[in-house]
Amino acid sequence: MHDFDKLLCTALMDVNVTQFSAAIESAESTAFEHSVNYRKEQLRLLSHPFKWAKRRAAPVWKRIVRNVACLVLIFSLSLGTLLAVSPAVRAGVLNWLREFSSIGILYQSTVLEENSTPPHWCPAWLPDGFAFSALSASETSVEWTFRSDKSRIGYACYAPGHGAIADSLGEYPGVVCTSAEVNGKRADYYSGDFGSILVWEDKAGNLHWIDSDAAESENTLLKIAEQITIHDADAPDYIATWLPEGYELLSRSEAAGTVQSKWKNERKTVSLLYAQDPLYDFHLPAGESKTVSVHGIDAQLWNSTPKEATISVSGESVSGTSIVVGGVTIITGTDAASEESGTLHWYDAETGTEFLLQGSIDENSLIQIAESLSLNED
Repeated sequence: MHDFDKLLCTALMDVNVTQFSAAIESAESTAFEHSVNYRKEQLRLLSHPFKWAKRRAAPVWKRIVRNVACLVLIFSLSLGTLLAVSPAVRAGVLNWLREFSSIGILYQSTVLEENSTPPHWCPAWLPDGFAFSALSASETSVEWTFRSDKSRIGYACYAPGHGAIADSLGEYPGVVCTSAEVNGKRADYYSGDFGSILVWEDKAGNLHWIDSDAAESENTLLKIAEQITIHDADAPDYIATWLPEGYELLSRSEAAGTVQSKWKNERKTVSLLYAQDPLYDFHLPAGESKTVSVHGIDAQLWNSTPKEATISVSGESVSGTSIVVGGVTIITGTDAASEESGTLHWYDAETGTEFLLQGSIDENSLIQIAESLSLNED
């Protein structure tokens, strides 16, 4: 019987040689080499044969699920460790990288390209005494300004890819940063002599920023933050068909049914703010106003009280509107919303539109601009 086994083995080998002769002759080498995976599998078999057999008997889908779960666990543990010890990594994983130092605060978007326009977020609640003052909007940001008689509150939303947002706080020692929470999202709260700032990122990657130049409490800023809302509304497009000589369009911002247009000459600015079915009361100057007419509509006018322009050089006041320092000409200008600006405010009940026109120009020029406004049919 033993000889028969040897003969059978030889016969089978000869059959294999005959069947696979073409493959053997075309092979580059007759030496057989096991693959790396094969050698690993043999080591597993020799080390733990029963464990190897049990694993091989499991369905393929179970093995795939187990491997994926292991990878997810490893990644989660590694990332969790980095997030715990590195605020920079934590911010980078979100969308914005935060830097906080004695110089100030900086939030840098980790998105390299501008990829979206932020929704028209705006506050649904403000502390008593605050009214709407200014709007600035771009393709990647929207900024609202609110004022009371003594202080200011700003709210802004920046889309991923906006770039960098910074606030220099170096002149205010002792700035403190603490953690807060806005609608379940982690937030940074800064406080000090400068006022207070609250910053957080939403689930869409937009960065929200609320700041105040007064000592508003953390609870006040959190209440504003937790009640911001998206307001989608189209605004009419009014254009001024007459402007004083030398003025040209500087900017136009639109968000949530509100528009602010600005025109400038060499050193002065005129601003038009209007909203259809306005969300907020407009911030109006203190003091007495007089009633004038804009196309038969009663309007309130506060006359401008311009002051002589001065420049301070080494603590000394120099009269005039420009000065040359080191070959550079410095020109002073007038803010359209400053206390010295003239203000014209009226409401058109027929269209439901409220207007606020401001600028350091005379009364007749303000009224003439207001009456030249017309809807842009294009």
